Amino acid sequence: MRALIVFFLPLNRAMAIDANEGFFGTVGKTIPWLQEMHWPDELTHLKENVEDKDFVALRFYQSIEPPKIDTRPLDLAMNGLAHFTGLDIPISKEHINAPSEPFVPDFSVVSGTTARMLTTVEWKRRGADKAISDAFDKATRELRLLEEAYLHVSRDPYYQVFSRNSAYLSCLYSVFPYDTEGQGEWSDPGVFLVNEGLKLGTEVPILSSERVPGLIVTWQRNRQRDPFVQFVTMSIEAQVALQRDGDYGQCIVKAYSAIEFLLDSIWTTMAWEEIKYGENPLKQATYDEVKSWFGRGSTLTNRMTNCFHRRLTGWDVDHAPTPAKKFRNGLAKLRHRVVHAGYAPTEKEAVEALHTLEGMEQYLKELLVHDDNRNRHPRTVLLWLGEPGLKRRGKFVGKIRQLVERDDEENWTNSLVAFRDKLSSDVWGTP
Repeated sequence: MRALIVFFLPLNRAMAIDANEGFFGTVGKTIPWLQEMHWPDELTHLKENVEDKDFVALRFYQSIEPPKIDTRPLDLAMNGLAHFTGLDIPISKEHINAPSEPFVPDFSVVSGTTARMLTTVEWKRRGADKAISDAFDKATRELRLLEEAYLHVSRDPYYQVFSRNSAYLSCLYSVFPYDTEGQGEWSDPGVFLVNEGLKLGTEVPILSSERVPGLIVTWQRNRQRDPFVQFVTMSIEAQVALQRDGDYGQCIVKAYSAIEFLLDSIWTTMAWEEIKYGENPLKQATYDEVKSWFGRGSTLTNRMTNCFHRRLTGWDVDHAPTPAKKFRNGLAKLRHRVVHAGYAPTEKEAVEALHTLEGMEQYLKELLVHDDNRNRHPRTVLLWLGEPGLKRRGKFVGKIRQLVERDDEENWTNSLVAFRDKLSSDVWGTP
């Protein structure tokens, strides 16, 4: 199948561009059949510009009607309030707000925008779904570039550039098949799910009672600004960037940042334990030394090379094909290319970034529970893996177990966070 395909995509926020303005760009690939086919009458003006190049053409349909608001969430809140207070509050069954005054058109503003995205599509036999998805990605890449330009010019601080999560859940499309005789016509509309990972329904299973204690513990640690809980949050943000938003660049940047934050958190936690308790027979950090790790001229690469060797048995970033070496030579360089050179990464590269993140996390955990490391920095190990994590690995023994059973230990998280706050202030200054 060779065809033109048009998508009609509702945007979450109005993109206030005159509906008479059209935007057209070729995307490099040569498609000889474009000049052979008969184009729909309404698009013949584009044929001269296209010649034999693949293209994306954008136009925007605007609404000036007041937006209709779904009040079901507010009704749910009102039900809860009525139940809690005992007040007799009538709940409206009408879920769509109506304007309180007659609508007076104002053609200088718009309240809603649908993007029309026209491009080409080709597939063989059963490859229609993937071909349509690829065509959508091709069109939305151009939409995103135009939206970024719109953001620069309009300075609308609330405008959200397209991602799979920022758009409406689905859009409509129609296909105009290759035809040289002038007999072709647009197909019946189809529905394309912008992000099939977002479920159409809103039903979410209740968290099981067995998981609630873990929720409470994590909440408390989060309130204390526990760095290892913050790392998990950053890891999830990297997954969300890929799996929900389809933002490959942000996925790579966030995965890199999560790993850097984890490494720095382990270093500072080890240093806190050495300075506070003085129990590492091989290496005792001084506070000035720790400050130098993060001072002017110090880089993550320097810290990876110099900070772990005498503290973490098995750490290797130079020789063996470890996850640490893979991170330094792979994801780190890719992140710098994205941030400093404006490189647009692929989905495969974003997926690999998440694999690197997972690999580094598991690598560091396995190193920390090694007997030498576990006994050298028991509080660091417990703060990250916790008693359940050590029990799962059969490592809740010896010095670790004795430490947990003591009742004269202070709150480690509070002490560690205070240490990190002071270090942050001394290195980077207090805002």
